[in-house]
Amino acid sequence: MTDPDREQMRRLHAAGQSRNQIAREVGRSPSTVSKIACDEGLRFEGGARVAPATAARQLDLADDQRRAA
Repeated sequence: MTDPDREQMRRLHAAGQSRNQIAREVGRSPSTVSKIACDEGLRFEGGARVAPATAARQLDLADDQRRAA
């Protein structure tokens, strides 16, 4: 990733863009964006927003499996 790409990534991150949005914008894979973000000391906190929904979905799936058994 070039220095201008890294700068664009920092700007998009500062603007609140998600990892996937940044990846699409700079034309790189989400994993590449994650690696560069880590190198730059940037973090994506979106996981905290979706964690309750993910936990509820996991409980629903486990419940469905118990009913099917």
